[in-house]
Amino acid sequence: MGMRSTEPMIVPRKPLAIAAAVLAVVLLGTSAFLLYKAYGASAGPTADAGATLDPLTVEPGKAFKPPVQNQSELAISGVAAALAALVAGGFALTTGLPSTDPDPIRQQAQDRLYLLVFGGLLGGVLVLLGFALFYSWFSELTAWLNKDEKAKVWKPLTAILIFLVGAAGMFLAAQPA
Repeated sequence: MGMRSTEPMIVPRKPLAIAAAVLAVVLLGTSAFLLYKAYGASAGPTADAGATLDPLTVEPGKAFKPPVQNQSELAISGVAAALAALVAGGFALTTGLPSTDPDPIRQQAQDRLYLLVFGGLLGGVLVLLGFALFYSWFSELTAWLNKDEKAKVWKPLTAILIFLVGAAGMFLAAQPA
């Protein structure tokens, strides 16, 4: 049976809150960029686009918006970045506030709880992103396994790696608790 230290390890709240706020702003910018690329970046119709449109499905006078390449992956990643920004922003707000408890042992427990929740939620977002991308890219995995097409095998392997990084983050966040 190991001995526990009576010295509390209190996390320096202000630098941690600033780092989390910077991470939230970066993730929010990334989310906006990815969602813009997915839904707002494509141009209007070209001069000859009207010739290739089906007159029964496209109303005259409406702008034709061609599909964006990798739109679902961009949208999934943009939503995941927005969720991660929300988690980081919430963590920055909670750790940025001064602790009201004068007892250092309870402060330590509170700091550990904040780290557990932050790491667990951030890891959970990464796990969900890995699942969603793996589902989106599953056809590349089956093409590799069935037809030995190795050109796009990096996509499902990247999704598996994102899932594993998220699971590792959740595991590491649970260690101080």
